[in-house]
Amino acid sequence: MDAVSSIILVHLVRSVAKVGNVAERLAELAKQVKAWFPLTPSQKHMSGRDLGHQEPTPSLRYRAAQAAATGCEPSLPMTSIIINLKIE
Repeated sequence: MDAVSSIILVHLVRSVAKVGNVAERLAELAKQVKAWFPLTPSQKHMSGRDLGHQEPTPSLRYRAAQAAATGCEPSLPMTSIIINLKIE
């Protein structure tokens, strides 16, 4: 956060704190912020698409069945790291 933004934020907090009805003032401020900075639609290429009902692929089903039959954990690197962590 740059210096100007910090000063504006401090000024905003002070002005809200001086007002008697803080909840009403914050609601009004939130409404103004939404008007000033409207959310724009996502430009991501998959945004808004209906992905339908997703099923696992045959190879994933095979690997899951194989892992279940051998008692082996999935071969994901983060899984083994998370499992091996001990919280004391």
